[in-house]
Amino acid sequence: MGPGDFTMRRVILRAALVAAALTGSDAALAQNVAAPAAEAAPPPAQSASGPIAALQEQLKREGYMPGPVNGVMTEQTRRALADYARRTGRPPAALASAAPGNPAADPVRRAQAGLQRLGLFAGPVDGTVGPQTRDAIIRFEAARRLAIDPRVSDRLLAELDQADANPGTAPVAAPAAAATATGQTTPAEARGRRPLPSGINPPAIR
Repeated sequence: MGPGDFTMRRVILRAALVAAALTGSDAALAQNVAAPAAEAAPPPAQSASGPIAALQEQLKREGYMPGPVNGVMTEQTRRALADYARRTGRPPAALASAAPGNPAADPVRRAQAGLQRLGLFAGPVDGTVGPQTRDAIIRFEAARRLAIDPRVSDRLLAELDQADANPGTAPVAAPAAAATATGQTTPAEARGRRPLPSGINPPAIR
């Protein structure tokens, strides 16, 4: 091997080392750039919005304990609301925008009134989530292929508003009355709870 060959090999070897070093630097740089993106915190979950969430936020802000601000009328939220009304003698501002006696002032009564308009509820609009209200909510959710939750929530109220605004999308109500031997009609709810749709196994009210 001559001196020229040896020199050529050194040049080639040096070029290969430089190329390897540059490639490694590029890879390291790309890794360092990608790392912050991978470590970035996920975007915060969107907070619940709606009249029930607003009520929960006010109760929490004023020192009551309504539970999580999730837009669901839970038992804890109901207890906090009752405690507020007992101490102040008035409804929270989040519910006071409607006139007294208006079902819209109470999320539960608002839901009952909406279910009543759709023919799914024949009980009294009394603000109490009893068996009839619970079953009417479940039938409504099943008819609209929603996740079954027998509680009153902002999601339920929004769906009821949508059903009011678009009657063609509302569920077809089961017959609300049946003829008796005397020819009179009796509301189905007055005869007891109607059976739920087949395959529906709702969770307990929490």
